[in-house]
Amino acid sequence: MSGFLFFWLTWAGWIFVTFLLNRTNPYRFRIAFWLLVIIITSVYQITIFEMNFSIASIILFVLSLTAFIHFSLLELLYVTIRILILAIASSTSLFVSLYDPVWFIIEQPYMNSITIAFLSIVLFNKYRERIFGTTIGMCLSDGISYLTLNKLYIEYTLGSLTVLDSCALTCFIISIWSGMEFLQSYYSQKQGQPKKGETVQK
Repeated sequence: MSGFLFFWLTWAGWIFVTFLLNRTNPYRFRIAFWLLVIIITSVYQITIFEMNFSIASIILFVLSLTAFIHFSLLELLYVTIRILILAIASSTSLFVSLYDPVWFIIEQPYMNSITIAFLSIVLFNKYRERIFGTTIGMCLSDGISYLTLNKLYIEYTLGSLTVLDSCALTCFIISIWSGMEFLQSYYSQKQGQPKKGETVQK
C-alpha cells in the first residue's frame, strides 16, 4: 500500500526525536516540527502550471536546498554533480522498471531505495549531506520522470506517496549505515585511548 513505509518511518522518526533524543540537541525541535509538517502535508496536492505536486515534496525539496546554502561556489558545483548522478540513477531505475520489469527481483521503489542509498553513501561523506543531497536528487528524479511520462500522456503526480515511500526508505538505510559508521569510529577511538593508569609509550 502506497504511503505505508513513509508514514511508518516518519512517525517512528518523530517519536524518537520528540521523546528519546537528548533534549540538549539543538536540532531536536526543528527536526520534530518539520517531520510533523511533512506528515500532515503529504496527503495534500496543489496544481502549478497544470502539474500536480504533493505539498510535502515541495517542502522537502526547499528544506534540503537550504542545507547547502552556506557552501562555496566550488563546493556547490561538486555537490550538484553528485546530486545529478543520484537523480539520473533514480530516474533510470523507474524507466527500466517500466520497459523491462523482469530485471527487478523486488518492487522498483524498494530496489531503487537500496541502490540510491548505497550510491549516496559512496558519493557523500557526511550524514547531513547524504540525507539532504539524496532528497534533492530524488526530487529531481521525480521531475525527470514527470517530464518524460507526460510526453507519453501518462498521468503522474510529483511527490506521490510511492515516491515518498522510496525517499523515506532511502533515508532510513542511510541513517542505519551512518549510525554504524559512527559507532565503529567511536569504539575505535576508545580502544586507541590509553586506559587509566597507563602511560603512552613513545
